Amino acid sequence: CLDVLAAEKDPLRNIPAENHWTHVDTAKDAHDYWCGMSDIVKIGSNGQTLSHTWTVFGGKVPRGMPNEGTRTATVEGIDFAAPSPAIEDKASLRIPCFGCYATGLPDGKVIVNAGAGPGGQSYEDRHNTKYQLFDPDANTIQTLAKSSFITSNFHCTVLLLPTAETITMGCDRSSLVQRGDRVFSPGDQDLGMSVAQKFRPPYFFAEGSDHENPILAPRPVIQFAPDHLRYRQKFVVIVRDDEGIENVSMVRTGFVTHTLNTDNRVVMLHFEQFSIGNFRVLLID
Repeated sequence: CLDVLAAEKDPLRNIPAENHWTHVDTAKDAHDYWCGMSDIVKIGSNGQTLSHTWTVFGGKVPRGMPNEGTRTATVEGIDFAAPSPAIEDKASLRIPCFGCYATGLPDGKVIVNAGAGPGGQSYEDRHNTKYQLFDPDANTIQTLAKSSFITSNFHCTVLLLPTAETITMGCDRSSLVQRGDRVFSPGDQDLGMSVAQKFRPPYFFAEGSDHENPILAPRPVIQFAPDHLRYRQKFVVIVRDDEGIENVSMVRTGFVTHTLNTDNRVVMLHFEQFSIGNFRVLLID
């Protein structure tokens, strides 16, 4: 953790040192270069930070350990709002994976997809084609639908759309053909795949819906929301919905490159609600 304000005031800040760094904790696995990660903040009344969790998905056995470099299925997380923040094991992915993508969703859960599996086994596992859903409150992983999208370790873009769907785009051709294949020529990382695939998370579907009979759930329609907000400002949102709202969140979608999306953040807001006819008035602070 870097104390930025203190470092800026230090007249010797341009001299390499660790005066303003504090060691917080050490992860169990190595997360070098590619590490799908979610960043979720929960806000209480009057702007109080209840939790601020970073969760990283998959990794490798660290150097110097038995089987170093082996891919893992570890899900590790840390809550920076805790009195003594520490990295903890949260869950296990369906299969070991490295370079998988993590996309924070408006309901506070996380979609995990793409990346590369442990090799061998089936084509499905080798390319990690199944979407997974991480619930940070229950610390559980749920396996969802299988994708037809061929992904690579890290040359993809995965992000959340304003429609609340996720989209996976691009990737390189190196995953199309496995090394040692005698029938087809190896993939070329310089040849990108001009393809994209949208995915609808579970909150799109009504209770009782399944793959053979998908039933879309009714969605709230925003009737009013402010165009601009100031920091710490309380505000009102009016939606057309007569069943009540379970959560309200703000999502910042920043850059995504090589599975790194560290400025993508989901902020779960504190709110109260009351109904006026078929409308819900949300008081958000």
